[in-house]
Amino acid sequence: RFDKLEADMDRLKRECDQSLNSQNEEHMKKLRVIAQNTEKKEKKLNAALAGAKEEANDTERIFTEILDQQEEEYELELLQLMTRAEDKLHHEHGNIKKIRGIVQSVNSRRDQLFR
Repeated sequence: RFDKLEADMDRLKRECDQSLNSQNEEHMKKLRVIAQNTEKKEKKLNAALAGAKEEANDTERIFTEILDQQEEEYELELLQLMTRAEDKLHHEHGNIKKIRGIVQSVNSRRDQLFR
């Protein structure tokens, strides 16, 4: 009877060990699949991140180019406006000199007429 119990216990132990080994192998396979999927996802996310960084750099470069171009255009426009204003100012100074000359001439003639 003791031999039979011992044999049954050995058999149960072997069955348990086999079951545990089988479960362990199954869990290890699942873990490998999960690890592979995780690695694939990580690669996809890293690629997406790299793409987003590249896009951000391109966008920043384009924005900077546009901003620089606009700044140049505004500076050119400002220079043109200042040049026009200076030209107009010189023209007005010329007109003022002419008017002063006319006024002086009129005053001189008037003074001559009243003398």
